[in-house]
This record gives sequence, C-alpha cells and structure tokens, in this order.
Amino acid sequence: MVKYLETKKRKSQKNKTKKNIGGAPHKKPDKKNKSSSSSSEKVKTPEKKEYRSLMEIHRLIHSETPQKKDKSPTFIVDVLHDKNGNKIYKCPKCATVTGYAAPKDPKNTNLFNHDLNCPCKGKIPVEK
Repeated sequence: MVKYLETKKRKSQKNKTKKNIGGAPHKKPDKKNKSSSSSSEKVKTPEKKEYRSLMEIHRLIHSETPQKKDKSPTFIVDVLHDKNGNKIYKCPKCATVTGYAAPKDPKNTNLFNHDLNCPCKGKIPVEK
C-alpha cells in the first residue's frame, strides 16, 4: 500500500513539471471563484473590440488630414539679379537671398531659405 501511494505521488509530481513541447499550447484549467472573503476585486478591462474602437477613435481625432485650400499662401518677393545675370529672389521681411534655382521652381519652398521666425517661411514666392 505504501509503495502504491509513493508511485502515485511521483506521477502527480511529473505531471506538474511536464512542459508542453511542440503541439498545441497548454491550457490551464479555469479556477472558479469561490465566494470567499477576499477584499480585492479584479478591475474589468474593456474587451478587445471596445479597445480597438477606442484606438480607432483616438487615431482619427489626432491624425492630421491635409486641408485643401483654394489659394496657397504666397508672398511678394523682390526680384534681383546676381553677377552672372541670373534671376534671384530676396525676402522683404528677413532679407535673405535665394540662389538661381528658386525662381525656376517657385513652388518648391525648400529652395528659399528664410530666418527661423520669418512670417514668409513656407510660403510660395510671387513676383511683383
């Protein structure tokens, strides 16, 4: 009888330490909550569907959608010529001077360098 109990203990210990190698993931048995005198309650978290919808709402609220305007912001520039005779622009606010590529492609605002606090920064230059 003693031998039988010892082998039963060993088998139960082996079952506890067995690891699931390959195959389907091991499912833990659900433990039913007995109405014991536990003072701590689990905080309910929203279901995945609710969480996804909240994330979608957050993404929609905080995403920036480009607004199409009828007129793009422009400013009037002073037209100058360099020593080679090429046309260049001068900003009337911050007095920076462009190279000769800016007048060839005026919609590319990267070719016109302004001061950091210039109100014309990022606007398209237009000749008088």
